[in-house]
Amino acid sequence: MPLSRHPVMGDCYALNEENKKQTGTAPISPTPATGSTNTYTNVSASDMAIPATFLNWDFTSVWEMGASGLPKLQGLPE
Repeated sequence: MPLSRHPVMGDCYALNEENKKQTGTAPISPTPATGSTNTYTNVSASDMAIPATFLNWDFTSVWEMGASGLPKLQGLPE
């Protein structure tokens, strides 16, 4: 599939070292379509350890909380 047809990612989270929750957009590379951006939310370290922080993430069959206290894909090593 050509890159121009890839969907834009959403429901992305990043550790915000300043512990301020922020939401915004960031350019992605390569850009899937002209003007496309990813959406992201910066969250604090303590919020990263709470599954409910990750809206629309499936902690039943896709994700799990790893030994590090951060989410990881089920079945993959940390």
